[in-house]
Amino acid sequence: MIKNIRFSYYKIFKNEQTLSLKPVTVIFGKNNSGKSAILKIPSILQSAINCQSAEVFDPTKNGLHIEDMRSLVYGRGHRAVSFFFEDNKKNSLEFSFFVNEENGHSKIERWTAQNKDDKIGLEPGEDDELHDLVTKNPVPGVYFNGITPSHDKYKLFAQQIINTLRFNIDYIGAFRWLPYAFLQSNTFKSCEENDGRINYQFLIDDSKTVNQELLKNVSKWYENNFNGWKIKVNRDRDPVYSIEMEQANKLNINITDAGVGIAQSLPIVTRASRTCDEPTIIVLEEPETHLHPAAHGNLAELIALSTKNDCNKSYLVETHSINFILRLRRLIAEKKLSVNDVALYSVEFDKNECCSKLVSVEINEDGSVNYWPEGVFEETLAESIAIFEAQNKV
Repeated sequence: MIKNIRFSYYKIFKNEQTLSLKPVTVIFGKNNSGKSAILKIPSILQSAINCQSAEVFDPTKNGLHIEDMRSLVYGRGHRAVSFFFEDNKKNSLEFSFFVNEENGHSKIERWTAQNKDDKIGLEPGEDDELHDLVTKNPVPGVYFNGITPSHDKYKLFAQQIINTLRFNIDYIGAFRWLPYAFLQSNTFKSCEENDGRINYQFLIDDSKTVNQELLKNVSKWYENNFNGWKIKVNRDRDPVYSIEMEQANKLNINITDAGVGIAQSLPIVTRASRTCDEPTIIVLEEPETHLHPAAHGNLAELIALSTKNDCNKSYLVETHSINFILRLRRLIAEKKLSVNDVALYSVEFDKNECCSKLVSVEINEDGSVNYWPEGVFEETLAESIAIFEAQNKV
């Protein structure tokens, strides 16, 4: 599975940026700085791997919903967007592509695949044909299906490298699906939406098992964080089900009548409580949405600790919650996580260069950090100072 990513001329990022993934990788920063663009990169790679057309990737798959490929290019100009992906064994794939300014179609401009022993590639030549990276000779008639070249010399090696980089992706966006009062069985099994609704199906399916392990774990988290309220799947109307909140076997309410924070967090809690049979990147946009700040840290802990006994699971998270980040730092200080378990990145817009950059924030073993961006998560202190100053004027 991928461990290192580099990219340039992508969205609001002009200069080359590096993102090293750990079991929990957290992206934070101010609005409109490019955080969501970073979260889309694993989906772009997966779509490119599976693409069977002349396009570099399918902009409608994997929850991408990209209406205009030209929007991927920094400044929407005639520049090559570049991506580099590498796993922990130094198998890597690098490609850059142009997007036609007139019709919006994408085309590979440069391509390289490499392992610890060999490196092959294709690069543009003066004759508008792709040339071999090593011999510099033209390779007539070569074309790409996604990021896989048609020529056998490159195709077989490319497939070997691509197979080492393969992974599943589970993308849960910032706006989670709001459930209906009653749900049909198997409604979501073929769902590819990135709103987390598939997790309701997993809860329903688990409620039919003897142990109900998933449902018990999810319910326990809510019981501990929401005044004893538990999660229950009501199967009295099988094959129609309802998700309910239960209080001490005395009061049941449908989840549609509970606070929005319950429905918005349930897909996150359920996904964190599920195991992964294959390498999987779980992408989460603002997992803390609609939750009281007191629960942010506990949600971060659930997410982070779920990776400790599941080597196939990793997270790429965008958050606006300081409590979420503080809990991760605390877990490192308490030795429940190591510095190798968490990566923090600040996304910062540079007004002078009119582009964003990705800045690594290293966490030390005592939970301290080597850097913190100015003006980020300083609102509480600023407001407290303003209140103090106002009080002194009275």
